Amino acid sequence: MITFAPLLVFLVIGFFAWLLFTLAVFALPVFAGVTISLWAFHTGAGALGGIAVALVAGAAIFGVGQLALALVRWTWLRLLVIIFYVAPATVGGYSAKPT
Repeated sequence: MITFAPLLVFLVIGFFAWLLFTLAVFALPVFAGVTISLWAFHTGAGALGGIAVALVAGAAIFGVGQLALALVRWTWLRLLVIIFYVAPATVGGYSAKPT
């Protein structure tokens, strides 16, 4: 059992690193989806309507970001799009670190 412990430690560290990088990629679409889902739920769409609206909104924001990075030629505008996507990931990554 002592021989498997170092391997398990490396696997767990790699898994948590993968989770943080996934958080960095999908932070803005998830945040926007949850926010729009709560808005839809409180305006009377119900639980299923809120989930549907959240999925559509998150996918749309992710797609718009990918499209903007692919089509925009101006460096300053690309930087603005990147900063717009990195800001929630920075907050999420800072909140995930141990104190």
